[in-house]
Amino acid sequence: TAVGSIIAKYDHNQRFPVWGFGAKFDDEIRHVFQVGDSEQLNGISGILEGYRSVFSSPLRMSEPTVFSEVIQSAKDYAINSEILSRESGKLTYTVLLLLTDGAISD
Repeated sequence: TAVGSIIAKYDHNQRFPVWGFGAKFDDEIRHVFQVGDSEQLNGISGILEGYRSVFSSPLRMSEPTVFSEVIQSAKDYAINSEILSRESGKLTYTVLLLLTDGAISD
């Protein structure tokens, strides 16, 4: 929560897209998946709740840890956010924070 609370100070609406990576569901490895019930989670408490929900679902953490798909998802999200912001005459930025156990395959 310490890192999240710092990042949250820079987000005006306190809504965060959260993706997981390196999980197995029905014997299929998912290198990126949505965490939580919606595309964006509300506040740090929503992030923690979404993360906990992963472990109460049929998803199981699994190797290999492949970052390329989650990085591509973040890139697509950032590009879309920039387009929407420019259309309304605003500026935007996107921060990608990756938390891992250190065993990375790509």
